[in-house]
Amino acid sequence: MSKRVLFGLLLILMLTSITILGFSVPFAGAIISKKTYIFLVTWNDQIFYVVVETTSDISNFYFSQPNAEIGFNVSGPDGTYGSSNVSIPKSLLWVDNVWEWQVLIDGDPLDSVIFFNGTHTEFYLHYAQSTHKIQIIGTHTVGPLPERKVGVKVGDWAKYKVDFNYTTNDPNPVIPPPPYNATDVSYELEVVAIAGPVILFNSIIHFVNGTEISNVFNCDVSTGNGLSYYFIGANLSAGDRIYLTRYSPRINATLMKTYCGAEREVNYLNLKANTTSLNYQFIGEMHVYWDRASGIIVETIQTIEYINITEGYVTKMLGHMVITETNIWTSEKTLLCSGYGWFRVGPNCSVFGKVEVYRVGDDQIQLVLLRRGEEYSRTWDIVRRMNNRRNEFYFCRSQEYGTLIVHIQHAKRGFWLAVGRSTFAYGHL
Repeated sequence: MSKRVLFGLLLILMLTSITILGFSVPFAGAIISKKTYIFLVTWNDQIFYVVVETTSDISNFYFSQPNAEIGFNVSGPDGTYGSSNVSIPKSLLWVDNVWEWQVLIDGDPLDSVIFFNGTHTEFYLHYAQSTHKIQIIGTHTVGPLPERKVGVKVGDWAKYKVDFNYTTNDPNPVIPPPPYNATDVSYELEVVAIAGPVILFNSIIHFVNGTEISNVFNCDVSTGNGLSYYFIGANLSAGDRIYLTRYSPRINATLMKTYCGAEREVNYLNLKANTTSLNYQFIGEMHVYWDRASGIIVETIQTIEYINITEGYVTKMLGHMVITETNIWTSEKTLLCSGYGWFRVGPNCSVFGKVEVYRVGDDQIQLVLLRRGEEYSRTWDIVRRMNNRRNEFYFCRSQEYGTLIVHIQHAKRGFWLAVGRSTFAYGHL
């Protein structure tokens, strides 16, 4: 794999720095001649305890939600008899009628005594010891994970500005410098298919020299499986988990911010890490923002430091990705002027046509060129604005299109002029 492809994928995967875990962990302690095993079952933020008091050794405990089943292995010396008392919460596994329970040993029915109380079902089992598999099967169980709702649709797209800064004084850094000027990169994604909570999207990294890296990924907004963090469920709020897994982080805040010229309600997450491995210390922090209504990522800021503890070398990386254009919501655009102009769209290739100039919110200038029914749109960030009674100036910058200067002269015979790299437009007021 080339360095260009490696660092392209690194940009895509900048957000995937959290491992989501699930577990069922037994704790055992001896009680007189018997042993007590307490098994922890987690499901959709709920915690259930299954307790087994037994004369046998217990192993391979499991809970199967689709099969409404709990199982484990018992083992003990041949020629002896074992007993187990199993306590299962009714809210985890239950039946409508007692005869609906199935208790099996190695797949065959096992006689058992069953008692009910207000919160649990108790099973008293007796068997000849060896190594056996015990299964307790009910008819009802805790419900499946509720699906998160997808907030985007096929054809939705977004473009992003990417800044990536790298510094090091390490002669042999853990992560080498990128083989290209990282400020000359932009990113784009487009939704190509949706299946339940799973979003399939095309991911494209554009380089200023015209080359690009394109891959298709998927993200499950319920579980986070796939390339996570690019999408979350729609209409989540502060306190909700990012994904429906026990160790998924919770949204820190829901707040208002302006993106693509419109004020949007967004969900915010802050993650921090500080770990040491061998002779390296890793310090990282990530700020992530998602559009609340659609669940699409709108901004991420990530800082990383690798410190060579022995030598004192430090490698620092700063990554910033922010949405610049999208068709998911409508920008708050104000038409400033209109006229004619041209865009260079490729080597020795330009388009001419009617041009409209918009101010998008307070932060951007957009030029839209119409040519034979086709629309070409370019957006710049406003770096500085100057105006007086007769003149209005916008000094703008775009990672993809370079600089742009817009001059609007308000007079009896007013005019306007927009000049930039590969862009020229003019008109009368």
